[in-house]
Amino acid sequence: MANIGRFFAGFGRFGCAHQSTSFGEEYSLLALSTIPGVDHNYFTYSVNEALHLSPKEEATLLSLYQTIESEYNNNQDELSREIILGLLDTLLKYANRFYKRQFIHRAQIQGQLSQRLHQVLINYFATGAAYQSGMPTVEWAANALSMSPRYLSDALKTETHKTAIEHIHWFLLDEAKNLLLDPQKTVAEVAYQLGFEYPQYFSRLFKRKVGMSPSDFQKSNAP
Repeated sequence: MANIGRFFAGFGRFGCAHQSTSFGEEYSLLALSTIPGVDHNYFTYSVNEALHLSPKEEATLLSLYQTIESEYNNNQDELSREIILGLLDTLLKYANRFYKRQFIHRAQIQGQLSQRLHQVLINYFATGAAYQSGMPTVEWAANALSMSPRYLSDALKTETHKTAIEHIHWFLLDEAKNLLLDPQKTVAEVAYQLGFEYPQYFSRLFKRKVGMSPSDFQKSNAP
């Protein structure tokens, strides 16, 4: 048996208190492994990324939680597992809904996250950090924006339908296009300047996203 706090390690970030109670650890594992169609990314969010619930939202989750607890403690039969998993499925989906609402609300208050990410990337390349430290990672960008990597990607996906790594890649490719306009620069030089360790990886990424190789792009834009 496990304390409910262990299972609700992510739900503890809802910004509301949960009672301490007994709950089957097997159900926490089943909930994460057998319920299809539900992302559980919020289980890795930082404490400062808590889900702040309205009284109505808190009542919804608490009601589901109490129903699960009652089913587990009082009605163990051949249908208990299916019923509890169904309730967990509903609870997790509500959590997803409430987080998406929070992403939108915070963007309205703090400004568009994609614009803030774009600015920190501009600053990173303006200082020459890419050449010294390599291409920026999602972990670096999240730290620069004071949030966890998973929260950053989820918030960006809600806002723009693109993940953090996709935003970083498109920024790099825009920078690459500008650099490739200089006919004196080689593809390898551009790759290293953008922080790529291997020019071959840069070339594959460029061709996959842009539709032509860096060298072909450079030739097509030659003066």
